[in-house]
Amino acid sequence: RKLKLPQNFVLKCSTGARMFHIVKDGKYSIDELVKKSKYFLSIDFSNHGYRSIPFFYFKEPHYDYTEKKILIEEYLDDITEFRIMMVEGKIIYYEKTNPGEDCIQFNKDFQELKDFNSMKISTKKAEKNNTIQRIENFCKEFYKKEKFNLTRMDFYLKKDMSDFYFGEVTFTPENCRYKYSKNFNEYFKKL
Repeated sequence: RKLKLPQNFVLKCSTGARMFHIVKDGKYSIDELVKKSKYFLSIDFSNHGYRSIPFFYFKEPHYDYTEKKILIEEYLDDITEFRIMMVEGKIIYYEKTNPGEDCIQFNKDFQELKDFNSMKISTKKAEKNNTIQRIENFCKEFYKKEKFNLTRMDFYLKKDMSDFYFGEVTFTPENCRYKYSKNFNEYFKKL
């Protein structure tokens, strides 16, 4: 049976992190895609060496309950990655990353932060348009239905910010290894 694939696409696994293969201009080999797929499917992410979560002394057990599949998605060009960190249904911060640029963080009130760890607000004004509001509503509805205590919801914004695509839900963002400052932790204790 002949595969009909888009000209530009991303091959990725339904479990794991940073396991993807980008194809542009229809330049790929089926053998290469099969090899990558088999490799992605062979990794047991709930027990993958470097991914153990410090201080909890366990791996990422939620990967044991997710069926491994290979996904092929159309490659989206000119998009911005947009993430929302939520604790018990409350948005605690936002991150926005344009391709080739640094990540910009915002506090819960969507004020741009000059320094993420100190939570110092920048003088730059952040604009929350209708698309960001729709993403927030999506996150809140997801929480009402699923009740996960901690999630990072990942999205992709169109360049003109007129619409968005849902990316994924992450239960162990940055593999629980992101180091926050004492000041940052104190700030979030109040929330």
